[in-house]
Amino acid sequence: MAQGPCLRPTIGTVNGQAKGTVFTPDPQFNLYTIKGCMFGDTQGQAYIYGPFATGQVSLQIEFWSDTQIIAKVNPQVTGELDQSNVTLVVVPSGAPQVQKAGFKFYAVRETMLLAKILPSVFVPAAVTDMANHPVLAQYSSPGSGYFPGRSASVVRDATSVFNGGQDFFDFSKMKPGFIAESMVFEYWDMPPEQRVNFQENGVSNAEWVGDNIRVSWKMQHFHTSPFLTAPARDDSQSGYALNVWVSGPRGVSPWPN
Repeated sequence: MAQGPCLRPTIGTVNGQAKGTVFTPDPQFNLYTIKGCMFGDTQGQAYIYGPFATGQVSLQIEFWSDTQIIAKVNPQVTGELDQSNVTLVVVPSGAPQVQKAGFKFYAVRETMLLAKILPSVFVPAAVTDMANHPVLAQYSSPGSGYFPGRSASVVRDATSVFNGGQDFFDFSKMKPGFIAESMVFEYWDMPPEQRVNFQENGVSNAEWVGDNIRVSWKMQHFHTSPFLTAPARDDSQSGYALNVWVSGPRGVSPWPN
């Protein structure tokens, strides 16, 4: 059956789809053909709106006719998260605007080194030393002590020996659209001159568990006998740091406010 005449401005399809087209400023995919009717022959405006930080994202018009518009998402868009339901709005010159819901938005990605990792991401192992005292994890972000400026550092310190263990970093705490992409792991080693009556428990390494990180850490212990005025000394330590790079929407902090 033939379609009847167009009585008002109407959006039919975007890139051949009535719904579901993904708008993005990514230059590989940023070109959109909007077909419909009664857009007029004089160029108007077009934009998408939804729960954006700026409320709406403008489209740059490449071509305008009564039945077809070719446009791009503003390539400079930054600071916006992905959106699963946005509305396309066409504003003809001298005619009522028309809108159509059911589209998506995908932000351009960038990779960044995390300056901080929220404490809620860090899941420490429960540790007790041989004297049955808890050994607390001293978490710093940015890193401190032996590891200044790293994304995060973790130090444990006691007089009695304790076992090595495993900590976990849960990056699902980041905003939607962000993933942990790469890391550099460092750990503290007791200097050779301190390795008197030396004891070591555990291993030091870091591994990916999906998009999260599991860190295995070791304890290093030394004991010195009393000498002249210097008292006997026992020291048990563990320390490591991570630098973590994440990928996500451009211009957006990966952490919830």
